[in-house]
Amino acid sequence: MSNSNAAIPVIVGLAGGAAFIVVIAIIFISFTGQSTISFPRQNHHFQVSVAGLKDSYEVGERIDFVMRIKGFGDSCASPSFAIRNASTLEVIWYNKSVISVCDPTPKLVDVSLHQEDLSMRRAPLFINDTGTYEFKASYRDSNIVGGRFDVKAAN
Repeated sequence: MSNSNAAIPVIVGLAGGAAFIVVIAIIFISFTGQSTISFPRQNHHFQVSVAGLKDSYEVGERIDFVMRIKGFGDSCASPSFAIRNASTLEVIWYNKSVISVCDPTPKLVDVSLHQEDLSMRRAPLFINDTGTYEFKASYRDSNIVGGRFDVKAAN
């Protein structure tokens, strides 16, 4: 057998091997794309709502509320909630949540946090000065929820 006749099977073998690798790569890429669940990377969105706050409280009355965070995204963040005196703009209460460990993988979130959860189990919230108070709540790239309530002298 001459050298030219021996080269033909080698060339055919190399071409067949290359074609096999290309076919396997195409199959692998198509299956990987179809079998993997992917979440949009830039579509993180959370919706915040606040429930339980009344329009009016008496001085010294316990103030409790629930902040609900619902949505999808990277949940490695602390919620933000603050109450300030509307006249003096002094912040009289804010959350003290701290994240120690979290998983940055985007996921569905549906969490309800009471006032004591947001304050890391500090004492319940009482306001002893009359006046109008404003609150604002948000979380990561969520909407901002706000409102007002009054604290009046006890009857």
